[in-house]
Amino acid sequence: MLIICPACHKGAALKKLHCQKCKGIIDVDKNMVPGNPVAICPACGAHQKFSRLQCPGCRAPIDVAAALAQGTPTTASTRPAVQVAPPPRPQQSKSDEVVSQTPVGHAFGGKVAIGATAAVLLALLGLAIWAFVLRDTWESDHRSDLVRLSGDTVDRIQAKNMKDGVKKYDELLQVIGDRKLTDRGVLKAVAEARDVAEPAKRKVKEAEALSALPVLESQASAFVESGNFERGIEKYQRALDLIKSTQAESAALAAWVGRISQAKTLASAGLHQKRKDEEADRKRIEEEKGMSRIKANIKGGAWLNKKAGNSEPLRGLEIYVLHSPGKNEQFLAMLEFGQNFAEELVAFWEERVRKVADIGSMGSLKTEYEQNLNTENLHVRRIEDQIKDASQKAADAPVSMESIFSVLLLSPRAIEWPPPVWAAICTQQLAGKVHTDVDGKYSIEVPGGYYCLYATFESDVSRVDWFVPVKVGEAKDIVVDLHNENAARITNK
Repeated sequence: MLIICPACHKGAALKKLHCQKCKGIIDVDKNMVPGNPVAICPACGAHQKFSRLQCPGCRAPIDVAAALAQGTPTTASTRPAVQVAPPPRPQQSKSDEVVSQTPVGHAFGGKVAIGATAAVLLALLGLAIWAFVLRDTWESDHRSDLVRLSGDTVDRIQAKNMKDGVKKYDELLQVIGDRKLTDRGVLKAVAEARDVAEPAKRKVKEAEALSALPVLESQASAFVESGNFERGIEKYQRALDLIKSTQAESAALAAWVGRISQAKTLASAGLHQKRKDEEADRKRIEEEKGMSRIKANIKGGAWLNKKAGNSEPLRGLEIYVLHSPGKNEQFLAMLEFGQNFAEELVAFWEERVRKVADIGSMGSLKTEYEQNLNTENLHVRRIEDQIKDASQKAADAPVSMESIFSVLLLSPRAIEWPPPVWAAICTQQLAGKVHTDVDGKYSIEVPGGYYCLYATFESDVSRVDWFVPVKVGEAKDIVVDLHNENAARITNK
């Protein structure tokens, strides 16, 4: 059967239906009840209604029953609709008749729709109950605590009790944790506490840092002075990290940053030099192991050139062959001797300057004395710096014999010569000694290694000191002459 759409006047075909009872196929053209949108199943006799179609052209719904009742034009199929008499049915009650005339699919679909609606309503009701029972009540339960801690923070900080105020603020933050607040009153109270607590916290941290920094600096300095540069640098860095953590910008902290940074730089330089010295010592020790297997003669002559142009051989001159390097403890002993002697000279020249000033008529002499005083003051400061550096090294750390001997040159007016401290060092470092013969010649055999030749010649008018480094690296004679040109110092009496 083809029904014409009243909207677009296109035909909508209706040929077959599925029986809702027996699931059989109903040919609409053969089994439709004339004038009614009902087809009778030829298999089971059930009535199958078809009330609506959809137009294939404009997709508008077509009310089949209305179309048939109003006489909407239809185009017949190849076979006109035939009226088919329904098969005889047994007598049944009115209620049964109603049921039988209602399509099975429609009855089942209605029940399903009602059940689905009920299920949705029950689910929504359950969700509402669950949300009510399990709702987050933390903020309302802790509202009074949050407001109280916020108020305590503000009150204490405004009362200049910064430390306790910051402590209350930390308690507040700990209670809140990572929760997101929504209560406007609580949000306002927490914001007020934060506005006063954050600046106060920086001030408290700054005060704590200013109290701790001198301790850290002292600890770092002690480590550096003992030669433990690594621990000293660690303490200096800890001090800088402490300053950074305060997040404060003050002149006092800025001064500390400059001070600690400079000290850390010096300590780093000391560590670099320490490692460099250790590497040099390692190489020297390896070299000396190879050199120790050889022997060689150190020989030469000793003489002094006179102003007249002639030379005088030095007979019976005692020459010390000293192992090099020495030790840091020997260097410190010489520095302490040099410091005491230099301080005595400073006092001596201060007294001379004072006396000349009292006289008031010896300007040139005063200038000379002041120059001597300035020279000795420089010696004192130089020795103090050397003592500070040497104190940072181990007692047995190697020190060149040239460095140790150089301290001796700062005391030309020592009454006793050589000074006892230097004589003791010579005994400790002695590899051998030899005297020149009647021609002023000498020769001594030594193993391979590093040495220094030390000798002193003293007459009624002068004293001459020699200190000559010598390396014995090959099994051959090494000639070292001692004369005016290579003397370490010539002192006229």
